[in-house]
Amino acid sequence: MPGYETVLKPVGVISLMMVGVVCSSMVYTVHSEWRWLHSSMLMLEFGVIVRCVWLVCNGAKAPEWSETCGMKQCDKCGLSREQRTHHCTACASCTVRYDHHCKVLGSCVGGPNYKAFFLFIAYTFVFVLHFLCTVALYALPGGRGSNPPPLTLPRFFFGIFTVAIAFVASIFLIYLMDTLTHCLGTMSRNRTTHEDKYRTPEIFDTGNITKNIKVFLGGSTAKWFIP
Repeated sequence: MPGYETVLKPVGVISLMMVGVVCSSMVYTVHSEWRWLHSSMLMLEFGVIVRCVWLVCNGAKAPEWSETCGMKQCDKCGLSREQRTHHCTACASCTVRYDHHCKVLGSCVGGPNYKAFFLFIAYTFVFVLHFLCTVALYALPGGRGSNPPPLTLPRFFFGIFTVAIAFVASIFLIYLMDTLTHCLGTMSRNRTTHEDKYRTPEIFDTGNITKNIKVFLGGSTAKWFIP
């Protein structure tokens, strides 16, 4: 029976490296008394993002099957097939409450790690938005930066690099917003992306948005945003 091992794909590694570059660039683009506060907050946000990525890539296993558990057995991998369980050919494994296979992180997203995936998207959105707001407020001409250092050739090229990163981040922010809206929409109806794609009957919707979201993020609302 194939095991379940997940490693970050090259695009995932590059994405994390880009986040690190953006985070480190804040130290040089912010010229105000709040520069270290912004940098510290970004480092904290980046740490949460890395934690979420680790949880996504290490939490999509389905429980092992046994004849006494009353669940169907997958004829492809031999694992249990609860309701809403789907076999992913890319991972060669079943995932409970399967949502989709994330090609960026190289992992299936479902019941055990959906919360981590949602928080990964949410905190990455916050991180990118924080970066763009800080650049707009302090780094751009006419901003609120105080006592900017004299312009030198290295700083000029670094400024161009920062603007280019900000442009890419703006496009990425739109993608994150779309993904975040999709996640909130499906959770509020107790649906998965896979169920929406194949238009399965909406038999799991409780009629209460809070109860539906608790299925994905946990019963304690106080812990919804804690990875």
